[in-house]
Amino acid sequence: AAQTAATPRAATAPPDAMGSARRMRSDPMEALLQYPKLLTAISVAYFAFLGMAARIGIALLLQGLNFGITTTEPVTLPGIHTTCHGWRSNGEGYFVQNILGCILMAAIARHKKSMNEFLAVGLASGLCGSLTTWATWMGEESKTFLNGYPFMAMISVISMTAVSFCSYRIGHYFAGCGMGDEPACFD
Repeated sequence: AAQTAATPRAATAPPDAMGSARRMRSDPMEALLQYPKLLTAISVAYFAFLGMAARIGIALLLQGLNFGITTTEPVTLPGIHTTCHGWRSNGEGYFVQNILGCILMAAIARHKKSMNEFLAVGLASGLCGSLTTWATWMGEESKTFLNGYPFMAMISVISMTAVSFCSYRIGHYFAGCGMGDEPACFD
């Protein structure tokens, strides 16, 4: 008796309501498009996770390599009762990641018109923002400055900024396949 009672109600439901219920179940992307801020947040979070994984992977691959980028940190030497400042290379922590992030950011910016809005924001803010490690870099510069090497910290800031701008220009050039201002190879 319960089944026969349910059948007439389903048949008497307005066709418009049934059609929209079927569409919601068949296309979840359409439901997400009604909330663009949520979709943007999901895109940024997803690509930020990928950027963090890439950053950590690169750091592990380059661990122990000396790029000539140094920082100072307090080091206790055996037999000496004072703390002196030692040198340590830390380029594997941010240098290569910042260069790759700037190159990718330029490529994304150059082809932003041909990308889905959520993809472009996710790649630019999520992936590149997480891949580049500006906070790590500035933390290392602060340590260098506070350990009594302000000139070295200033030269490092100027150098890394110049390398980042050059990386962006290189990425912009490669993304356009060497063409003029408008890319002609992927769009």
